[in-house]
Amino acid sequence: SRVRSCWNYRFVQRVQHGPRLQPFDETPPPELVRVLLERSDRDGHGCLNEPLRIFADGGMAEAEVSRLASPQPPGVYAAADSGNASHGGAGTPSCAFSASAPGYLTSAVTNMLRCAPLVLERCHESRQLLSFMFPGLAIRMDC
Repeated sequence: SRVRSCWNYRFVQRVQHGPRLQPFDETPPPELVRVLLERSDRDGHGCLNEPLRIFADGGMAEAEVSRLASPQPPGVYAAADSGNASHGGAGTPSCAFSASAPGYLTSAVTNMLRCAPLVLERCHESRQLLSFMFPGLAIRMDC
């Protein structure tokens, strides 16, 4: 997963400030949650919010972005949803959202709508998409 890869790169292999951590797969879950919410690397980047950091206006505010949604205290659960645990069913821990969350998410989606998702391994199809969205750039894409 992307979070595992990020953790092992930023907090195990490339540590320059703070203690070197155990690899992701050897870290107890409560420690994973704590570190993911609180720790950043030497560049001030954590591992939870890469899409928001890239797409949202103000997404570089790592500490704030890390707390846009946070788990409720133990014992607080979402209401049952037809018994479907993957969608907030009974026994599913609930989350609280910061007042800033809608603004970050809206700006991220708005900015993503201006992007052309290109896949280098599918160069010809990507060039077709690029020629539709940004015709001046497509002529420079050599497959």
